[in-house]
Amino acid sequence: MISKIDRIVASFAALAALSLLFGCARSAPDLPVSRIGKSDAEVQKLLNINAADLAIECPALDAALAKVNEAIDDNELVIKGDRTKNQIVGYLGALFILPVIGTENNDEAKENLEKLQVRKDQLYYLKSRKACP
Repeated sequence: MISKIDRIVASFAALAALSLLFGCARSAPDLPVSRIGKSDAEVQKLLNINAADLAIECPALDAALAKVNEAIDDNELVIKGDRTKNQIVGYLGALFILPVIGTENNDEAKENLEKLQVRKDQLYYLKSRKACP
């Protein structure tokens, strides 16, 4: 039979593992806005497309998309760079609860990724609208 102390230790280990899981995980980005049955004006409003965005020509859209993709890669590298450290801290956290405090959540990088994904969706919409290659 499992003793009370064993259950407490198991609870702390589970808590440590869950905190690591939620600290490291980033949810998948939202799907792009569906354009089915929507007017161009409705899609532009949903994507927060403004007049300045509509004036951007295809070569500039390609350049902006390349910059966004580079920024996404940079932010993902920040998160991946802390992954090993967080895993080690998580393993230690399963034994001793205090090391979990040492994990890096990379909240700023995750927030940047969310914003960059929105911009990427905007740029793809604009490229599609202008029939860019």
